Amino acid sequence: MYKWIVYMQMNFPGNPSFDLTRVRSLREAENLLRGFSKTVMSDDVSASVYTYSDADWSEAERFLGVGCPLDYPDYVLEVGPRGGVRRERA
Repeated sequence: MYKWIVYMQMNFPGNPSFDLTRVRSLREAENLLRGFSKTVMSDDVSASVYTYSDADWSEAERFLGVGCPLDYPDYVLEVGPRGGVRRERA
């Protein structure tokens, strides 16, 4: 059962693109963000994490490529320069 909706993105002004996924734990979200960081070859990435519901997931998929229809993430994750992930309650 999924617990979180995760939007991952590179942090630079005007960047409209992101990766959307759903995960079962915050640890899984952190690991995905580390992998995303390696894929884009940058540690300047972050993830907004929202509590999962079927309705919110449907909305997120419907807005894919447009933006995030969800308000106020529960957590923000950031990758540090040595590959660690900082988790901050939003």
